[in-house]
Amino acid sequence: MTDDELYRQDSEAAEKHYAAIGRVATAWAEFEYITDILSVRLARAPENEGACLTAQIAGSARKLDAYISLARERGASKKTIRELCDFAKDTTGLQEQLNRIVHDQWMVYPSGFAQRLEITARKKLIAEFIPHQTETVTQFMAKIREHISRLEDLDARVVADIQALPGKSSLGTPG
Repeated sequence: MTDDELYRQDSEAAEKHYAAIGRVATAWAEFEYITDILSVRLARAPENEGACLTAQIAGSARKLDAYISLARERGASKKTIRELCDFAKDTTGLQEQLNRIVHDQWMVYPSGFAQRLEITARKKLIAEFIPHQTETVTQFMAKIREHISRLEDLDARVVADIQALPGKSSLGTPG
């Protein structure tokens, strides 16, 4: 076996790959942060006081549950709520991909070949190495960025729905 065939965490290819994983984790943290900020605004809570609450909500699914509940309480349309629920379902799929990228064991070879060891046991055990190249990790970060834009667009619709309510002004506060 040549040196190029050996798994080495300190190779240039590995450093590039692990940097891509870090960028994915950072992009997801931004998504969750934006979800928190939008929820605090929708709740009409001061930023710091609202952060005391949102900091206790673990995971994107629960964060979106809170946001959707607030949107419903503030008067977002049924159509917008349905779209938010669809968005939440899509988020669950992205969260699963994120978990695989961030939490699985990686093996990156100096040649650039990368694989991750996926071990899950949701009703059936999966324990296998899956080829997963750096470019695929980088492409996933772009998906997260698109998802953030989609959330911001949906939030704009929530705000518009609330502002369209009779006797309401900014974020549904009495006019």
